Amino acid sequence: GLELEYLEALPLSYTSTDRYMNDAISEDIVWFAMAFVSMMLFLMLFLGRPGSRLEGRLVLAWSALGFIVFSAVVGAGAGSMFGLPFTSLTQVLPFILLGIGVDDALVIVAAFDRLPRTMTIEKRMEETLRREGMSITVTSLTDVLAFAFGSTTKLPAIAWFCGYGALCITFVYFSFVSVFIVVLAWDENRRFQNRSDPCPKCMKPAVDADVVVDYFASSSS
Repeated sequence: GLELEYLEALPLSYTSTDRYMNDAISEDIVWFAMAFVSMMLFLMLFLGRPGSRLEGRLVLAWSALGFIVFSAVVGAGAGSMFGLPFTSLTQVLPFILLGIGVDDALVIVAAFDRLPRTMTIEKRMEETLRREGMSITVTSLTDVLAFAFGSTTKLPAIAWFCGYGALCITFVYFSFVSVFIVVLAWDENRRFQNRSDPCPKCMKPAVDADVVVDYFASSSS
């Protein structure tokens, strides 16, 4: 008979590549959890004043990450509704959405905080969206268009990934320019009422007197 001494047979099926990618990406779940926690700490550090019950802004940081997760879930549902297969490559999207969503949150809050506190919250929010809304819109639109054009490729896995990416980024954009700004306005109203963060209703008013004095002194200047 024929002896194939130097021939090695490697079975390959339709799902072999997908199973391999699934195993590889599943090992990155720990890294995703670490990235999620890192973004949480980053937002808690830069959105407010860590350690202050008045200006800590923990709820604002949690809501930003919550809206990112919400957008990813809704985007995945929309993609499934449109018939896009969910592959292992699509599981990389949360890392991309974290970066885009956190950037939007920081841009909005930074622009809001730069405005004089003598203005009403409604007027400050109006000016914030007027100044930075176009910037967020343009960057989000370019991201969506890039993924949309990528979805036209003839490589199925890449096309499905880009389709999900375009949908998820769209939901991230609408979440931050519609709902996140409501949470920001609510949080600012809490600060004016000298209510503690993260639970203004179930906790006593903040007793951080120095912070309160500095806060209202800057409001009157």
